[in-house]
Parts: sequence; C-alpha cells; structure tokens
Amino acid sequence: EVTDFFGNGAKEVLFANDQIAVIVEPKRGGVLRSLDYRPARHNLINSYLQSERSEGKGPIYQVFPMVGLRDVLCSKEDADLVHIPDWIHNESHILSQPMDFQIKPREDSSQLLLSAEQRIKFNQVEHIMQMDKVFTFKGKGSEFLWTQQLKNGSFREFDGYYGSLFNLSSSGIDVTACSLSVQGARVDIKNNHLIEDVSKLIWKDKSKGISLHWEFHKPCKLFVRPILDFGMGNEFESQFQGIQLLPLWECKLLGQEKISLMSKIICRKAGFLFG
Repeated sequence: EVTDFFGNGAKEVLFANDQIAVIVEPKRGGVLRSLDYRPARHNLINSYLQSERSEGKGPIYQVFPMVGLRDVLCSKEDADLVHIPDWIHNESHILSQPMDFQIKPREDSSQLLLSAEQRIKFNQVEHIMQMDKVFTFKGKGSEFLWTQQLKNGSFREFDGYYGSLFNLSSSGIDVTACSLSVQGARVDIKNNHLIEDVSKLIWKDKSKGISLHWEFHKPCKLFVRPILDFGMGNEFESQFQGIQLLPLWECKLLGQEKISLMSKIICRKAGFLFG
C-alpha cells in the first residue's frame, strides 16, 4: 500500500504480511518509520527523541520521530565513541535525500526496491554514493532481508565507513525487562559501546513480549547506546526510551567501485514465559 500515512504531503509505503509490517519513507532516504510485530501487537519504532530547548513564548521543544535503517557515511576518524554521538545528533553524516522506489510482488515473496544518488560533504570533500536498497519479505514469516549496494559515484577514493542507524524504542518501556546480547554475550545497556566483529545481536523486551534478532552477513563494528529522555526525571529507569544501534562497515572504494551488504531482521515472541 502506498499513501500519505503521516499527512506530510509525501508518499510512504506500507510493506506487510500476517506477522510483520513496516512503513518506509522513500522521501527521507528510505528509512523505516515503524516496525510492527503483529503477534505481540507491538511497534518496535514507537517513540520520539527530544532536542534542545528553543526560546519562544514559553518552553518549546523540538521532537523527532524515531526511525530505523537510516543510512550514514563517515570518515575513519569519526568512527569512534567520541565522535559518533556528536554527528548522530547534528545529522552531519546522515544520508536523507529522496529515493525512487518500486514494489515487486512475487509468488513466495515481495520486494521493495529503493534507489538514489546520495551526496554528502565532510572533511571539505563532497562524496557521491549511488545507493540501491532492497527489502524482501518472504511469505508469511516474521523476517525480512535488507540488502544494500553502494557505488562510489565519484572518481576519487572513498575510505571510511557506511552504516545504518536503528532506533529500537517505545514510550513507557521497562528497562528491567530489556536486554541486549551481542555474539551471545550480554551488553550493559546503561553505557555506550563500540564492539568489533559483530555478526549477530538480539534485543529482548519481555514486558512487550518481543525479541529482535539482527544477523549480518559481513561482520561489522557496532555502536550501541541507550536512548534517553532527560525531561523524564533524574533516574535512568524513567529516562530510558530504548536502544540505539549503528552497525558500521569499512568501505574502501575506488572511483566507480561497488560493495554489497546484506542482513536479516527476525522478530519473535519473547517474554517471561518464552525466555
């Protein structure tokens, strides 16, 4: 289904089966605006991020809807725990130009194809990247495949990282019922992390009855941090809105050279009875 879900004058795409549904915004770089796991009746992208206070006729706060699979490019110097939070916040490395899209229904699966030339400037150099993104839903299963091809559209070398930012968030989330494990080891979700050689992660929210499994065909560097709303008091438990994940893949591309990436996202039931 293609329609203006958010009343903003743009067309969004609802891509769904009996188990899982996503809303994709081609106009904003092909990001996910929702990820609804229907058996648990829960949307895993369902919160807002508060920005700085603005002055006006009273307290004014700008808020931004959470999104998933938001593409980024950065230099090697910017791919560390010091710089990543800064450029996520100021959006200096975000790829958000509109993408063309096409839906391809098949007998046993459906595909959403998105394509665009994305331009971004950092370190005083403009980089041009041809992005081709494909979401594939297979039958009635609760999983989808995400494949991404990047082509260096310039004639200069690109030597940095490509990544895709994912905010797993929910209003009124109970942090005591949540956990994140990477390569089978539990991660402290109260702190920021940068973890090397990641091929699989599992996010569980037992209070919502859901777990998300994200598998990477090519191992990545994974940035992890909690999503906090500081307007909700002084305690971490009240501030916590969810978890922010940013897999990063090293990309050293000569002019016109390509790279392909693939990952799988699977939703399953999880809870105090399911484990």
